[in-house]
Amino acid sequence: MIQPLRTVHRHVFIALAALLPIIVAAALIGRHQFPAPRPATFSIPQDAIRLKQASATWNKSSFDTEFYSEPKNPTEVLAALKTRRNLDSPDLLLYWSEADANSPNVNAARLLGRFVAGKSYKLPATDGGTLVLYSLAHREIVDSARIEGLR
Repeated sequence: MIQPLRTVHRHVFIALAALLPIIVAAALIGRHQFPAPRPATFSIPQDAIRLKQASATWNKSSFDTEFYSEPKNPTEVLAALKTRRNLDSPDLLLYWSEADANSPNVNAARLLGRFVAGKSYKLPATDGGTLVLYSLAHREIVDSARIEGLR
């Protein structure tokens, strides 16, 4: 009674020993290939004009910030952020807030997007506001900057 079950068991394991490496190899070959990251380049249009009067004061000196205006769209300003130090916080998001830089409120701020070094972000052309760098994983504000002179 047990002998036929042992025979089936042995045949199944011999088949699995042959099929499993083939299945694993096919899965490795067929998996999705992620593109290699490109070097950081700012996406500033050729006709953009650098705003000399605009300034950003970061609390922890994390970035060098440059501001550009587009002649085609005068209601928005492009902000290019260049990191000064390595940012170790994961899942960084960039917010724009009209509130004070000393006590920024992320709940009332407008999400600009996921922070990527070398990317430019569109800000409203207002008298001032606050850029807030927020770590979603740690649920804390990493740094904030008071922005002035965008008009």
